[in-house]
Amino acid sequence: MNKIETTAPKRRLGQHKPTETCLGCDRADTFGIYLRPSLKEIQGEKIEYETEKFFCTACEAEWMSPTQADSGFKKAVTLFLTKRGALTGADCEHRRKNLGWKQQELATAAKVGIATIKRLESGVHILTEAHNDATERALGKGEHDRSLREAATVVWSSVPSRWSGFSFFNEPVAAHSLEDEMIDNQFYHGLVEEPEKQLLRAS
Repeated sequence: MNKIETTAPKRRLGQHKPTETCLGCDRADTFGIYLRPSLKEIQGEKIEYETEKFFCTACEAEWMSPTQADSGFKKAVTLFLTKRGALTGADCEHRRKNLGWKQQELATAAKVGIATIKRLESGVHILTEAHNDATERALGKGEHDRSLREAATVVWSSVPSRWSGFSFFNEPVAAHSLEDEMIDNQFYHGLVEEPEKQLLRAS
């Protein structure tokens, strides 16, 4: 058991006041923060996990600060959602930011209220099945659309373009007029053959 150095725990007495002794036996040198087994029941399902708690090695009393309790509950909710294959708050936030979306943009795409997205990403809220599916679909569609845009960018970047001033082999080329550019594009897409291209340019 690895002890984690920490400050003293806090009691729930109005504002949290630090204590210098164990809440069980009042000893001052026998408690610290340890990873302790925990059990939380969520929607009738028991979730077992480990979380940080204050623990006294003398009397075996254990307790949690409000911050520890919040962190432990978030861990239990994440495990619960993961077991069900549902969207977790951390996953939602990560995917949303990867798309460059704000919470309101995701809410609009999913057709849910922004409060739903905020509660999900807080890590302590479990969406209804309908809201979970709608949010998952919105993220999936956003990621699919981004992949299509990236693929289109790669394809277009391989087209010989006089706008960039470089050829397919990334070699400098002479500047062409807009009309020449249009002829080149028609040739590239098979709309005109090489002899026709030369005639069009000569005309």
